[in-house]
Amino acid sequence: LEGDASVAEALLALPFDHMFFTGSPAIGTVVMAAAAKHLASVTLELGGKSPVIIDETADLALAVRTLAWTKFLNAGQTCIAPDHVYVHSAVHERVLELFKQRLDAWYGGAGALEARDFGRIVNERHALRLISLLEDARARGAEVSVRGRVRPRAALHRTD
Repeated sequence: LEGDASVAEALLALPFDHMFFTGSPAIGTVVMAAAAKHLASVTLELGGKSPVIIDETADLALAVRTLAWTKFLNAGQTCIAPDHVYVHSAVHERVLELFKQRLDAWYGGAGALEARDFGRIVNERHALRLISLLEDARARGAEVSVRGRVRPRAALHRTD
């Protein structure tokens, strides 16, 4: 279900028995307060950054497989989804190569925009925010390892 804050507020006003939320502590507080009005229980996953460290002694195939799985599980909406990955310089290139191979294996080399089971961004505003972050990182010297075009409308949830 897609919508702005008014849609979320309408949902929170309904007398659910249990509410699930993954997101920020600020919105988690709002969800918890709404649930309390109906004595509903809640499950909140309130956003740690779950850093990953891969050193030169790691089993790289296992590390990359686990990293990719935990990041892409449930479209990244879990409390264990890693947001920061620190890789020893001695294995950096190999980790990138293995990560690309993992994505190709999962999505058939077609790329995320074409894959039917690749999680999408929920709305255009969020897609544009992510594009802005990517552009800012590039402007500051970041290198993009997986190339492709970003099309905000195509990055949205597929309904077909």
